[in-house]
Amino acid sequence: MDAQVTESLFPSIIPAETNPLEPIPLAELTRQMWQTFERMGFNGFLYYGILDEIPSPDWRFFSNQPMQQHEHRYIGTMRIETLANYHQQTGGDERIRQQIFSAQRLFQREPLDHRIQQQRKILDFFTALDIHSQLFVPVYGLAGRGWHAQYMLNSPLSDQELASWLKDYQVSLYNACFYFHTLLMRDYSYLFNPWLNDRVSDRALDVLTLTANGLGSKEVASKINLSEKGVNYHLNYLREWLGAENRVHLVALAKDMRII
Repeated sequence: MDAQVTESLFPSIIPAETNPLEPIPLAELTRQMWQTFERMGFNGFLYYGILDEIPSPDWRFFSNQPMQQHEHRYIGTMRIETLANYHQQTGGDERIRQQIFSAQRLFQREPLDHRIQQQRKILDFFTALDIHSQLFVPVYGLAGRGWHAQYMLNSPLSDQELASWLKDYQVSLYNACFYFHTLLMRDYSYLFNPWLNDRVSDRALDVLTLTANGLGSKEVASKINLSEKGVNYHLNYLREWLGAENRVHLVALAKDMRII
């Protein structure tokens, strides 16, 4: 790509007054991300954390009744209400669900076939939002074991037009995605870590963190006003869930997954 074209498409993101060594407020990062993707021609985006493998059926991220809490799992231009309506009106999208978990590289949504009922519902839903094609950009760096972050980018272009655009501007797109991902993982990885969503309560996380700091069950219990039996309950649940052999292994796994 011509350097001048790249520079005009992806100008300096960092405001002059920004200190890159200090945390940038999440709302400001979201605004900067949207400005950048909008300049690239996209008309909406989502950024979220996701597991590397398809989870058990009870995982609610892709269920037909998506979660209604913890909106910070996503940042972007679409709200949870929009996602909930999507699932309710279309019944979900098994094809894209499989791709999201298996993809190891950027991919474009396959064209939808209006002759297939579910795909026609999805097509109608997207058309009402002026979404005519989508890109998905998985980013693996700086995340934890078993999960990564991903961008969903909505475009008003046709599938063919978006594919043509991507040939010229893929490098700039990757650069923008990784730049923002780096800042988000530096300061806010805990908000997007899918291991934490719905599966680790705040109390269990407190128990795990204090255990990682070398405290025994009695000491942990006294620190957080919980019975020793309650502390052991949380630790045993976490060990079983993560497949840890003992507490030392549990702490190691939790750090590796960036749960703590």
